[in-house]
Amino acid sequence: MTAMATDKLAAEMLAGLKGVTPGPWSHCSAKRCTCTGILGKDHPVAEIVKGEWGDEFPSLRFKEGGKGQLGETSVEAYMEKIVYGEISIEMAMANRAHIARCSPDNIRALLEERSTDKATISALEAENKRLADTIQSVLTWADQRCPCHNEQPNPCPLCGASVENLEACKSAENTFPRRLLSEIRDTLRRARDLSRNRRETP
Repeated sequence: MTAMATDKLAAEMLAGLKGVTPGPWSHCSAKRCTCTGILGKDHPVAEIVKGEWGDEFPSLRFKEGGKGQLGETSVEAYMEKIVYGEISIEMAMANRAHIARCSPDNIRALLEERSTDKATISALEAENKRLADTIQSVLTWADQRCPCHNEQPNPCPLCGASVENLEACKSAENTFPRRLLSEIRDTLRRARDLSRNRRETP
């Protein structure tokens, strides 16, 4: 799911909280209980389906041994059921617990935390870019301290770079300790990779 799709879903979920039964929602907590009700604070919220499920409709059937107008046969109404499948008690209990956890107050708390996290991530991304730009400025300054700029004299008396051997300016290597320079370059690479990955994430 793309970031745009999740933002749209979050907005729809937040709007969908309006008018629903207030939380918290709960269900029977007795260890062996298999009742299927989801309860709000003041009234029931839902009933979980378990066992056989399908379509029910009213129908009529003849009943032997009655005293109706047809002599010993009478007609009675009953509910016919077309069974499409069956939901196990284990799945029904898992559904019961899951729906109770999806009470509006829980959803609202998660959406508010998500909004806070997105704001924090945006701030961290901005800080990451600022640090990357600063590190790049330091490296650029160090590289530009040498006046040869990969040109004559050959080799450069300041950095030792050899144009003849196609060597890059070594001013940065002569400005920073090798370990520190390696860490600076690695930090810059990771910062750029992070920014690129965030931009490429759908």
